[in-house]
Amino acid sequence: MQTQYTETEKLAMSAGRWSLGAGLIFVAAILTGTGSAICLISADSAAAPLCGLAVAGGLAALALWFHLIAQLIHIRALLAR
Repeated sequence: MQTQYTETEKLAMSAGRWSLGAGLIFVAAILTGTGSAICLISADSAAAPLCGLAVAGGLAALALWFHLIAQLIHIRALLAR
């Protein structure tokens, strides 16, 4: 038995997936940043941890973009009602 979804429900589910993706990427950014900060404190060479912090910053920025896309889709779903 297949469930038929309306366009608004499809948009809401799509926004939820974008939000989930943003959350997962943000968690990856936090873990990368924390690991790099710990290595920066304890390591002799500062190049690798600084690169890790740059990657964490990029992941956080990507998560913010994903969140923005999710909010735009949520707004579109609300306006379609």
